[in-house]
Amino acid sequence: MSDIIIPGAKINKNAQTHILERMTVMGERLKKCAEEVNIVLIDQPKIINDTLTAFVADANLLLTGLPGTGKTVLLKSLGEILGLEMKRIQFTPDQTPDDLTGSVVFDQKLGDFKFIEGPLFSDIILADEINRGPPKTQSALLEAMEEKQITVGKKTYSLGEHFHVVASRNPIEHEGTNPLPEAQLDRFLFDLVMGNVSKEASMEISNIRSSLSHEEYVAYMKTLGWTDEDINASIEKDDQLNFGRKAKKVLNRQELAECKTLAKMIQISPDAREAIARLVEVCRPENKHSEIKNYLLWGVPGSRPGIAFERAVKARCLVLGRTLATEEDVARLAIQILSPRMALSYNAKRDNISLVELIGTGVQHELGFKQSDLENVP
Repeated sequence: MSDIIIPGAKINKNAQTHILERMTVMGERLKKCAEEVNIVLIDQPKIINDTLTAFVADANLLLTGLPGTGKTVLLKSLGEILGLEMKRIQFTPDQTPDDLTGSVVFDQKLGDFKFIEGPLFSDIILADEINRGPPKTQSALLEAMEEKQITVGKKTYSLGEHFHVVASRNPIEHEGTNPLPEAQLDRFLFDLVMGNVSKEASMEISNIRSSLSHEEYVAYMKTLGWTDEDINASIEKDDQLNFGRKAKKVLNRQELAECKTLAKMIQISPDAREAIARLVEVCRPENKHSEIKNYLLWGVPGSRPGIAFERAVKARCLVLGRTLATEEDVARLAIQILSPRMALSYNAKRDNISLVELIGTGVQHELGFKQSDLENVP
């Protein structure tokens, strides 16, 4: 365990002990959250941990993946587990900002104007295929992400402390789309890629999704005149928890808020903090490694990437039940954090070099970790 250090303040041992105990307790609860999601979203532990990490870091994220890879299932399950409301917004070319934020309408009964809330008034927003929306509508969403509030007319409305946007992008369809401005991508903590699962997991998912759910079973048995007691007794005791594969609530809103506070007090080792600075520096065009700078159009700008890195590694530690962030945490999150903050030059496209490969080269140069070393790290 490490000491709790808050810049500009000293905390006595009694307070430190209490905080570390709470970190341990909430770390175990967050592990339980990940296990519950894994009941529904099978064989994707990294995606689950990274999404939970983004929420604990009080951040937004990008999800890139083909349709049907489980984006909606992931977020719906997390909403149920964390006690948060989740809404899905399908972006289309004809959307206006009012379709997201809501609008002021005249109420004839009241004889006055009133504000009708739009779908942004929720906790978790899945902005599905955000690149299909027009730039003006995208801007309205990005503003809400940054400020956690919207302004309609002369009034400002808060979106709540647990407001999170998860924007998805379809990587195979580009015609008629509006890619997000590259300078705005650092509003997202991570860029996560959801791929296909293993053959075994695919077979299990197909079996679950094509079978009767718990709710359907209960409804059917009631049509036969069975009582709730008889229905519960009809299911083997060991199977009752997983029947239907529905995630169970683990945290409430207050506990999630505590997790966000505790994450800020997770300590980063001196080596890990230096590793962050070195990675940020090496991922800029002016770095010393020709095999990286020759392929960069522009790299991670300013101080915000370093801030995002620290927030992410701290939240990741709490999610994994640890109290000290290490170089391995930095290496594990490098691709997710740095990829939305960099752009490739023509040389990279000519030589078929991807951002993943480029960042992997930087991690190996600066930290000594190969991508193969990190494949099995959750």
